[in-house]
Amino acid sequence: MVTGEAVVAGSVAVTVSVAAAGVVGAASFVVYLSAEAIKRLGIAVGTAISVAAVATGWILSAAGEALCFIANDAARPHIHSHRYGG
Repeated sequence: MVTGEAVVAGSVAVTVSVAAAGVVGAASFVVYLSAEAIKRLGIAVGTAISVAAVATGWILSAAGEALCFIANDAARPHIHSHRYGG
């Protein structure tokens, strides 16, 4: 569930908190999204976030749209970025 939102350097920091019945403690993390994505998906505090486990990590989604992919330890070494040009 989305528990907070804040504008940070041109994007929106969305705090997602996880609490499950029977689980001791809770986890939370921050996902940075564009303001356009926040508007288009109607994400606000209280919005439910779905998590799908896949072979290489997890996919977070809201309103049927993927928000981000979180790679697991096996996939992380294969993810990279490269800037072309100057």
